[in-house]
Amino acid sequence: MSTRGTILDTLATQLETILIANGFVTNVQDVLRSSEHTEEHSSDDPYLTIEDNGPDVVQQHGASNMVRSLMPISVRAQVRGATNDAPPTDEIDNVIDDIRLLIHAPVNLGASVCYTELVGIPSIVTAKRSALIDFDLNICYAYDKANP
Repeated sequence: MSTRGTILDTLATQLETILIANGFVTNVQDVLRSSEHTEEHSSDDPYLTIEDNGPDVVQQHGASNMVRSLMPISVRAQVRGATNDAPPTDEIDNVIDDIRLLIHAPVNLGASVCYTELVGIPSIVTAKRSALIDFDLNICYAYDKANP
């Protein structure tokens, strides 16, 4: 698997640790790599989707074969209001806080990752009993161009 693919898989694994038992406010139901509509979800717990916004931006060619790149991705949180709130304000706030807490911890995505940062303010789209929250992230990582 590529360095990039390994990083995305590791991010998914880290996002799956957002659980009350691990000190977070919410329990993430699932972390997906492809989008699903909110009504397809069987739980009131949030679903997260990793959206690959590629291609990567090459930032630096280092000595020898080393390259440093910036991978733009989005983490999309889909939440439903367990208490029929319209919109589910408490659930939105909790998911935003938990994802920020995980990323700012800082999240460990492997030795090749230089840093991970949240970019800008999450965007929120609300419906009667659900909400969609998009977090833009930049993941800076280094790799050997002979073995990306």
